[in-house]
Amino acid sequence: MRFSVIATIGAANLAMAQYSNSTGGIFPEMVGDFKPYGCVTSAAGFPGFEKAASTDDMSLDMCAASCPGKFMGVNGKDCICGEDIEAAMVMQVDRMICNSPCPGNKAQSCGSAPAMQRRQAVPAGSAVSMYERNGDDASAATGGETVTSTVTSTEVATVTSCAPSVTDCPVGSQTTKVWTQPTTVCKKPEGWNEWHKKKIVCYGDHCAHEVPCETGDQKHRVICEGKKCRTEVTTTEEWNKLIICEGNNCKYAECKGVECNQKKIVCFNGKCTYSKCIGDECRKNVVCKGDKCQYEKCNGADCNKKVICDVNGQNCNTAPPPPGPPAPPVCYGDNCKVVTPPCNGDNCKVVTPPCNGDNCKVVTPPCNGNDCKVVTPPCYGDDCKVPGGTGVMPNPKPMRTGPPVVGGAGSIAVNIIGAAAGLLFVL
Repeated sequence: MRFSVIATIGAANLAMAQYSNSTGGIFPEMVGDFKPYGCVTSAAGFPGFEKAASTDDMSLDMCAASCPGKFMGVNGKDCICGEDIEAAMVMQVDRMICNSPCPGNKAQSCGSAPAMQRRQAVPAGSAVSMYERNGDDASAATGGETVTSTVTSTEVATVTSCAPSVTDCPVGSQTTKVWTQPTTVCKKPEGWNEWHKKKIVCYGDHCAHEVPCETGDQKHRVICEGKKCRTEVTTTEEWNKLIICEGNNCKYAECKGVECNQKKIVCFNGKCTYSKCIGDECRKNVVCKGDKCQYEKCNGADCNKKVICDVNGQNCNTAPPPPGPPAPPVCYGDNCKVVTPPCNGDNCKVVTPPCNGDNCKVVTPPCNGNDCKVVTPPCYGDDCKVPGGTGVMPNPKPMRTGPPVVGGAGSIAVNIIGAAAGLLFVL
């Protein structure tokens, strides 16, 4: 019934509506690769589904970017993924029940009711906005066509041992295997490319745009400070290395062993979240063929690496580690502290800021050399001592003071007598 309605709309208008509505409405017609399934509940708490991500930036788009499964659902700030909707024992309810705004996009709705618990995908009674991946029926749903393309897989392996008959065993050298296989895929609808360009995923130590950058496209690197990650435009050659920072102290990520296959970082439109690896989805290499880099599946110990090939996908080698630490991230906001580097050399000028107010203290720099002139301030009082002198400053003949002048009109005679007495005393 749903497909018959879609068919009457018209392929061109539908393709635009699917992606233009992904930022508004309770159930957008399309979110990434997912189409609406409905507002659902599960008395059993959605068994078979896993919590893939949890973030205050959660939206339908963020969950669609994080979920590799056939079904994805959102409840508040939590995103769940699963393959079997029947095993989850869901029951469809009125879509208007899923009316809670998504924390990362208030124009979208992310289920309703209580938040999910750690040991349960969704608590019983919670409503989830559920979406289904657009799979084999994508062509019918979008009015698109099926086309044949060639899927290429690349594997770089390291020689660890040889048969006894091999006399010159190249232990430590690398070998490359490339497979190409014609595959029938659905032609992407209008808007698909723009949505996927906003998605960046980090597996292990490396990050990559889901849609490979073309010449002239801006590249982004992913920077994590504590539990918060974000993207940043960069022009460095090491743009696809994950960066971990503590303040201005930054380093390239270095995962070891199984930890490389347990976590991933998903970024959509600049906002990022840590996400769980489901199945073996994190076993990937970043493979660069010329300037185009994207993920390819890998096997064995040579996973989670960057592989550099020529434009035809041949002559592949593991990329060497980047030289030196990464540049610190761009600083934003009130907490941005700019540290002035120390000044050395003859041209170093220190500008003293203007000083105002009663508490202003001007410190005179030390004076050295023959041209240094020290000006002694005037000295007053009995305790005035001259540096380098004998002690107390010599006192000239004291000035005698006459009787005080009395003010007032009735005191003129007194003032005249006082003045005369003073004159006689001097003579």
